[in-house]
Formats: sequence, C-alpha cells, structure tokens
Amino acid sequence: MKRNQTTFHGFPNNERAVSPGKRTTRASRKCRPLATKEALHLVLSSDHARGPKSLLKYDHVVRAVIAKLALRHGVRIYRIVNVRNHLYITLKLSKQFLWQGFISGVTGGIACAVGLKRDENARQGFGIRGRLRE
Repeated sequence: MKRNQTTFHGFPNNERAVSPGKRTTRASRKCRPLATKEALHLVLSSDHARGPKSLLKYDHVVRAVIAKLALRHGVRIYRIVNVRNHLYITLKLSKQFLWQGFISGVTGGIACAVGLKRDENARQGFGIRGRLRE
C-alpha cells in the first residue's frame, strides 16, 4: 500500500523547509560556512595594482602583512603566490569566527602599505577585492 506524502498545512510559511532553488526572499539566504578542517584558496585582486603600484614590487611588504595577521588570528598560511595585480593564498582557519578579522586586516593592511607609497597626484585609491574558493 502506497503512503501519501505528508503536507505542510498548518505550518507558517517561515517554518517550512524550502529547497535552495525556491528561495524568494533575501532573508532566507545564509552565508556559506567556512571549512576549518580543509585548506581554503583565497584570491585577492586589485584593478589599481599596475605599473608602479604593482603588488610584485611590494612583495616583501605584502608577505609581512599577511604573516603578521595570520599569527595574530590563528590562521595557517601554506602558500602565497604574488602575480602583479592579484594574490593567491592557500590557508587554513583554526576557528570560523577569526575569519572576518583576518580578511579585513589583510585587505586593509595591504592597501595601506601600498597606498602610502604611491604618488600624491593620483586621484584613485588602492582597493582590493577578495574571492574565496573551497
């Protein structure tokens, strides 16, 4: 004998289980949790890091900023690859809640270190965008 599928009549809309493809409101989306057991691949890129403001020119400063913040936030750095206008960083988090402080410190620290050494006539600042891959 075949059983009928249970219905959700009587449940409020906000308590119903919804598949990811049917999310309609912004509030129902959650952030993807960061893995602490696996290494993460982080790509930081900048449109303004060209010519005299290239990240490759300030490689020692960039590595020092990343190493200092990794030690402070308990992040293990496996590899850093500097490719002129973007960085590839392979890292592992010890705790999820340390991520926000680490990533904001790294992007701001690199922008300050490279931005302070630029010429005063430049109108645009030095911004860094990040993208995370697992």
